[in-house]
Amino acid sequence: MLYRLTVPSLSALVLLSALLFTGCDSSSDDAGPFYGSAVTVGDGTARTYVRLDEAGTPEAVGVILTEAALTGLPDGDEGHDLDLMNVLHFPAEAAGLLFDHVSLDWNPHGHEPEGLFTLPHFDVHFYMIPEAERMTWLPTNPAFAEAGVRAPAPQYVPAGFFAPPGSEAVPMMGMHWVDSSDPTYAPGGPSFTEVFIWGSYDGNVVFAEPMITKAFLESHPDHEETLAQPAAYARTGLYPTRYAVRYVAARGEYEIELSGFVQHTVG
Repeated sequence: MLYRLTVPSLSALVLLSALLFTGCDSSSDDAGPFYGSAVTVGDGTARTYVRLDEAGTPEAVGVILTEAALTGLPDGDEGHDLDLMNVLHFPAEAAGLLFDHVSLDWNPHGHEPEGLFTLPHFDVHFYMIPEAERMTWLPTNPAFAEAGVRAPAPQYVPAGFFAPPGSEAVPMMGMHWVDSSDPTYAPGGPSFTEVFIWGSYDGNVVFAEPMITKAFLESHPDHEETLAQPAAYARTGLYPTRYAVRYVAARGEYEIELSGFVQHTVG
C-alpha cells in the first residue's frame, strides 16, 4: 500500500528527528569512545581509542584488534622485525594524555629471553615520547650505548620492577623493566600469556607495554589488574592505574586498555 506524507506528518518527523539528534549529543556520546585511524593487521585491523569522563579528561585509552587481525599474520624472523611493527596514532580527543603514540609489534616466533617470550605474541608499546625521537635510538648513534642502558632513578620505577641482568637497550625502544612479583618469571612458573612491562631510555621512563600472546587473545580473555605505581613521577601528566585485556563478543574485537588515570604534577 502506498502512503502519502502530509504536511503535518512531515513536521512531526522533523521534530522527532531533532529530538533524536539532540539525544545523540548526550554526555555519553561526548565521552566517546573516539577512534584513531585503522591500520591493517593480518586479515583485520587495529586502531586506538579513548574514552573521556564528564569533564572531558581521558579515563581509558587502548588498542582495538578485530578478530580477523589474528588470522593471516605474517611469519617473519624471530626477534624485533621492523616490517611487523605498526604505529598507531591517537584521536585528537586524547590530547590530555601522557602517551604520544602506540607501536603494535607482531612477533610470530617471539623474542629473547629464549624459553620465556619465544611464543607468538604482540608487544603493545604505549610511548610517552614522539616517534621521531625514538627513531634516533640506534647503535649508529654515538650516544646510544650509554643512553640506552642509563637507568631512571629508583623512585621513578614501580617497586619490584628490574632490568634483567645482561639486558641491553633495544634499538628504537629502550630498556625493558619486568615485574619480579609476576609468577611468569619464577623458575617453573606458568607459561607466558600476558605480562606488563615499563621501559626507559637515557634515565627516563618512556613507555608502558603489555605483552600478550596470540593464544591468550584467542582464549577470549576478560583480564584486568591493578598496576604497580612508582614512588615519584618525573613528568607531569595522567598515569594509568589499571590494565585490561578483554574480548568483546558483541563486536568481535579485542581491547588492550589502560585506565584509571590519575594526574601527577612535578614541582
